[in-house]
Amino acid sequence: MTSSKYFQFAYFLHSFLLFIKKIMVFISRNHTLCIYYQLKFNEENSIQALEKFQAISDEHEVCYLTDSTIPVFVLKARLYGSSFLFKEYFNEEVPKENVSNESVTKLDIILGVLSTLY
Repeated sequence: MTSSKYFQFAYFLHSFLLFIKKIMVFISRNHTLCIYYQLKFNEENSIQALEKFQAISDEHEVCYLTDSTIPVFVLKARLYGSSFLFKEYFNEEVPKENVSNESVTKLDIILGVLSTLY
């Protein structure tokens, strides 16, 4: 394999892995509310954020467009009318065993190697 093709492949692989890493972010609704209200995510702050949200929750819902780390509040009618545009969060925490630490570590190692090569 020539060096030019090697770098093209490395760049493609690096871009692909960054894309995969970005879409593998799982954030719960409670975590999202903490992000929105700029609170550190823990049990106490989750309760506080949920209490703040209760005041507007009859008409609004928290969701996201393309990046799950950027929450937006939207009218429920708008959310349900544009279900392909807005995406809802999980109501509960995703179990940690869904993504093993070993997989995340391997992905970080691969990304580190590729970033030093490119």
